[in-house]
Amino acid sequence: MADKKKKKTTSKKVTSKKTTSKKTATKQKKKTVAKKATSKKTVATQKKKTTSKKVTSKKSSPKEKKKRKTKQEIEIEKNRTKEIEEYKKMSEKYKDEKSINYNMKNNYQDTNTLKLKHKNFGLGFIRKKYNNLLEVLFEDGVKLLISNYR
Repeated sequence: MADKKKKKTTSKKVTSKKTTSKKTATKQKKKTVAKKATSKKTVATQKKKTTSKKVTSKKSSPKEKKKRKTKQEIEIEKNRTKEIEEYKKMSEKYKDEKSINYNMKNNYQDTNTLKLKHKNFGLGFIRKKYNNLLEVLFEDGVKLLISNYR
């Protein structure tokens, strides 16, 4: 009798599998149909993208135009070249003179030396002395440095 009960329960499982397999089969059919539809859409969009890439490549092929410089930029370049020339002349002229290490607490009004050594800007030459400012010509350009700072 126990054998008969076991057989009956197994047959129930088989029938339930058949019904579930029918449900999954219909779901799978729906998925494949949906995949085909989306794949057709993606192929169409890919074709559009490739044609648009061709168009953009034609636009980028001409040479880039050079940007024109403004009057201000031209004037800045001229001043910069003058500063470089002046720096070279001064470095040749004062190459034998000792340089002073820059410290913002020092007072440079009394000193006659023109050579100044800065830890970031390097070697420079004092152009003008204002009250508490020094106009110094470095290789990078003219900088205003503080002096007599308390």
